Amino acid sequence: MAGPNSLYPSFIQIHYHSGWGKHVQTIPTRQWSPGIGGSPYGGYTNWGSAARTADDMVNDLVDKLAIIADNQTAWDNAIVFNYPTPLPSDPQPVAIIPLTQVGAVAHTDNAIAYQNLYTFFDSAFNTFKFVTLDMDFSLNMFPKGYGDLNSAHQDVVNALTDGINAWASRANSQPTTLRSVISKYNDKLRKEYNLT
Repeated sequence: MAGPNSLYPSFIQIHYHSGWGKHVQTIPTRQWSPGIGGSPYGGYTNWGSAARTADDMVNDLVDKLAIIADNQTAWDNAIVFNYPTPLPSDPQPVAIIPLTQVGAVAHTDNAIAYQNLYTFFDSAFNTFKFVTLDMDFSLNMFPKGYGDLNSAHQDVVNALTDGINAWASRANSQPTTLRSVISKYNDKLRKEYNLT
């Protein structure tokens, strides 16, 4: 059984790079299976109890992210990991999904080291977090609720919470409700980029 802060039973790492650095987003999912959806990348039983292929789910999210990304940002691949047995086993990579999306926003140095932190409740009132780096800097640094977001950011929220997908919190529950989006410059990245 998963602990309160576990990536079990499965997760995906989405690899992308901006004009300034490489980044990885690690997102927990429901249990991956090689036999779901007829995809060579396997898939999931989504929160609506239907089949959802891993490649369709990842591409749906990345398509939304590309709308808020600098045009020097490009996605490389997504690696699917699965725990072959219950914890304390180690996760194993089981599929690599190639990605080709490129950001749609005109390049500006204002996006360098900028972070958007999306924080959600899951269906059991645990916390689910999702971070973007070197992307849209248009949100000011005050916390935003769903209604304060533009449609592009709402689409990202919807992709993460829609029951058609199988994204999960680290408590293995469905992300359901956006609490806030907080935007700021990431101090660690600023040092890495020699900006401080």
